[in-house]
Amino acid sequence: MATAGKQFGSNLDFRISAAASSGNSTGNWVNISAWVMSVDGLPGDREMADVTCGGGAVAHQWLVGMQSADISLECLFDQSTGSAYDVLHSYGSDTYHRHWVYYPVGASSGYPMYHGQCWVKSLVLNAKPLEPMTMSVSLVLDSTITVTTCST
Repeated sequence: MATAGKQFGSNLDFRISAAASSGNSTGNWVNISAWVMSVDGLPGDREMADVTCGGGAVAHQWLVGMQSADISLECLFDQSTGSAYDVLHSYGSDTYHRHWVYYPVGASSGYPMYHGQCWVKSLVLNAKPLEPMTMSVSLVLDSTITVTTCST
């Protein structure tokens, strides 16, 4: 069976800014892809308010609201420098949002690229006997999500 056009999650690329401060931007990306096992919640939802009125309406009318996304990362736990834990564990002292970029199929030309700003909502260490230690990270969107085509 041919696999042309099929991609797998093992190719994902997730980068996030190291620490949150007003001077922080896309210039200090940390690539945490080696620790990320899964990314869920993107591209998120857009609020839509039904504002249909009577008087001969033939279809629903919608008022477009803000976009929102709860982004979930499942990561392997590792305390080494540059790991997902090392980059995200100090989220409680963030005073500014973090910038992130996500390539679902790797940083390859022609594939989708999502990016925006977020706050780290929580980081939970999961430990089960005889299994690798993992962590769950919850990020909440603090901007609109920009979807472009990767050109790297």
